[in-house]
Amino acid sequence: GYWKDEYEIARSLELDSIEFILDFHLSHLNPLLNDNGINSIIDISSKTGVKTKSVCADYFMERPIFDKNKDVRIANDKIIKKLLHSCSKIGVEDIVIPCVDKSSLTSHQDKEVFISEISKYLNILEDLNINFSLETDLPPEDFFNLINEFDSKNITVNYDIGNSASLGYSFIDELKYYGDRISNIHIKDRVYKGSSVILGTGNADIRSFLQEVSKIDY
Repeated sequence: GYWKDEYEIARSLELDSIEFILDFHLSHLNPLLNDNGINSIIDISSKTGVKTKSVCADYFMERPIFDKNKDVRIANDKIIKKLLHSCSKIGVEDIVIPCVDKSSLTSHQDKEVFISEISKYLNILEDLNINFSLETDLPPEDFFNLINEFDSKNITVNYDIGNSASLGYSFIDELKYYGDRISNIHIKDRVYKGSSVILGTGNADIRSFLQEVSKIDY
């Protein structure tokens, strides 16, 4: 109910862009999913000079894209198409697709269905020049192999610094495997095998990670 205020706050903090979130809860009220809402986003963005460069589609944490229920996958397809239409209107470059927690890719079958479902949108993504920026909890090599299942430059990586630290992964290994595919970064801190904490109080070595990222073409 106060999303417009966030653009004003971002401007006051001299931020050039923010990431919009599409949650499953009350998704029908989300401005991303209706034309009036899209016009409102365009209007407030124009007024404040704050762009919307990415959307985090947390909706699909509750309704995984690889859901075993075909009716859920059909409903997801409608949401994805609507979201792509909206994002093309407001200049979004990255749609973050989270495959963590409830939507974690825990089996070979999950991965196969996920690949099949995502592949349906590759031509649209290329036409619109929008990325599906995947975030998973897979080990670096497994994530690398998943990305390579898609023959498209528009399947990229969303790197979450805190989540990686929580899983105990080495960002050096992660960057080695898919650093050149990172198109979006979430700056966050977490404790190892634990929850989110205030920046600087967890196990994420944010400074070192950003120094390494500066060496690649991010």
